[in-house]
Amino acid sequence: MKSTLSFLALLFLAAHAYTLDSERIVIQSGHSGPVTRLAVTEDGKSLVSISKDGTLRVWETSSRGLVYRVQISSLPLVELALHPTAPRAAVIESDGINTYRLSVWDWGENRRIFSRNLEVLPLYLSFSAAGSFLAYSVADWQSVTILDSNTGSRPPYLENGFGIVSAFRISTSERRILVYLASGSIQYRDLRSGALVQEYETLPYLEQLSFVSNNRYMIGIWEDTLIAVDLLSGSDVASIRLTNLESYSIDEESGALYALIGPQSEGDSRGIQAVTFNGSSFRTRAGRYVLPDGFSSNHTENGTTMYTGTEFGEIYYQPGFSSTPRLFSQNRLLPVSDFDASESLMIASPSTIMTLYADYLFQPGGMSSDKVITYTQRNPLLAPVSVHHVAGTTYALQATGDPQGRYQLFNPVEGPIGSVENSYQAPIVSFETEDEWILTVDATGKIQLYDLYTNSFVFEMRVQGTKTAIFADGTRIVTAGRPSQTLGASKLLIDTSTGETVPLSDSSIETFLLAYDPLRQVLYSLSIEGTSTKPKTVLTGYSGSTFEREEVLYSAPERVTDASMSLNKGTLVLTTAGVNRVLYTGQDRVMPVDGNDNIPAKVEIIDNWIISLNRDGSLSVWERATGKLALNFYIFENMNWVAVTRDGRVISSSHLTDSYIKTYR
Repeated sequence: MKSTLSFLALLFLAAHAYTLDSERIVIQSGHSGPVTRLAVTEDGKSLVSISKDGTLRVWETSSRGLVYRVQISSLPLVELALHPTAPRAAVIESDGINTYRLSVWDWGENRRIFSRNLEVLPLYLSFSAAGSFLAYSVADWQSVTILDSNTGSRPPYLENGFGIVSAFRISTSERRILVYLASGSIQYRDLRSGALVQEYETLPYLEQLSFVSNNRYMIGIWEDTLIAVDLLSGSDVASIRLTNLESYSIDEESGALYALIGPQSEGDSRGIQAVTFNGSSFRTRAGRYVLPDGFSSNHTENGTTMYTGTEFGEIYYQPGFSSTPRLFSQNRLLPVSDFDASESLMIASPSTIMTLYADYLFQPGGMSSDKVITYTQRNPLLAPVSVHHVAGTTYALQATGDPQGRYQLFNPVEGPIGSVENSYQAPIVSFETEDEWILTVDATGKIQLYDLYTNSFVFEMRVQGTKTAIFADGTRIVTAGRPSQTLGASKLLIDTSTGETVPLSDSSIETFLLAYDPLRQVLYSLSIEGTSTKPKTVLTGYSGSTFEREEVLYSAPERVTDASMSLNKGTLVLTTAGVNRVLYTGQDRVMPVDGNDNIPAKVEIIDNWIISLNRDGSLSVWERATGKLALNFYIFENMNWVAVTRDGRVISSSHLTDSYIKTYR
């Protein structure tokens, strides 16, 4: 414990010893999840990317440096539209099931301008040419919604429906709107009144539509054919069949297209076919562009350079003179799977266990820290692991998602301790330690208590739907998950010595987090209540000899399972979807905690600090008493690290700090 506290304190103090005269510090690392969309700003100076990691990132195309990083959501980002003149982006975040949220962000100010919940994923999303409006269409008779792009308010425009709109374009004057109806119609309407000005019959069911040549033509896909339509007559003026055509990108000014072609035969990969549209015909042309492995985004161009994203979070660029994609950006952070700060600060990745010590006063030299001891060992399981403190300097490393539920006792200096003989019959979904005990729940709902001293299981029980279990007082444990069919409750109190099982009163659909305060003998649970269509996330406290008394402490009107909870000495910290709160138990007071522009994956309270492991592998530290962010801590794959305080002070393990951060004034 002393080592951990000293390390955190000296990092905070040492970072305060150096003030960078700057406005912003940006860690130079790419997406930690698959890239979903790319777009280039009108001036060609910036590339904007979104990802399933929930972040929007803005890159300088000339230097390939990351200029802005905005953590928009805990959900994947799936659609992107750029404002024509301002540093703003409209994004759609979605779980792919029943949550679709549209929001507009100013990345220069790192702020959300507005957000709006949607019922379905839009068919089309675009800013107006002058940027005053943001519009989207859905598969409904009243299809198009117009929003004020500065406020998110909905002016009384196009209030009367006229059919399903697959694509649209608002005129430069913002007085008219051109719409394409999937039924086979091109219409010009007054934007405000919705009155029909002109209509032309055209081909129905065109997909992936875009507008070229100053909105004179519309290009779309019908089956595996590219088709160009004259917007002043509705007639199709050109077409070209491209077998296994999947999608395309286009330069609206020049008419240069790059079509994504699926595999032509078994064993083939997808490719790019260059095409030119000249107003009357399509022509294929030679092109050198190829797709990188793991291609996952759209492909977009900036002049003669093509950009593509991958499922590994990488972005590639390919100049027109080259036949090889080149790496534009990648995730440089160590893929940290877990941490423990019980004794020293132990950080685990699939390949490495890293331990940081600092038992003496830090004496800084330059911008480098060579007085913090960093010790690394090979991860004996060579897999993502969760770290659990057992006793003293002994830890258990548990391989997450492993079919046999493997774990290994480990000492941060000596390495693996012996071999663990017992194996499980299904992946472990919950793993807790207390003294010599290991409490597990596997994917089948089997609850097991293992004695490390006797190397034997001392308790076993299977309850269908169980997802987690924790130690309570004495020989009792609490389990949680979906409601048991026989006992009718999502939470159970079990005495492991007698097998006596008591259901806890609740009305939850599912309970997924538990915490127990041994001093006040209070159990806390985070559950989903309500209905499947109107869920809410509820934090409840239980007291009494069998936890029969319950009190709702916090409730949020949505389903949030991406959460973490930690309890220590009367303070409970809860994170849900990137929003952090602290509950001072017994005081009925919930305090917000500073944001850290990240999504915590795990949170712990260690004496005067709140520490979180974030989704991208970084760590954040808050002052427990105030909820103020103290610093963010980044470890790179080469094991160098950088700490940045809330007011922009920096300390690094490397003299080459500029290779890991960029300072923008």
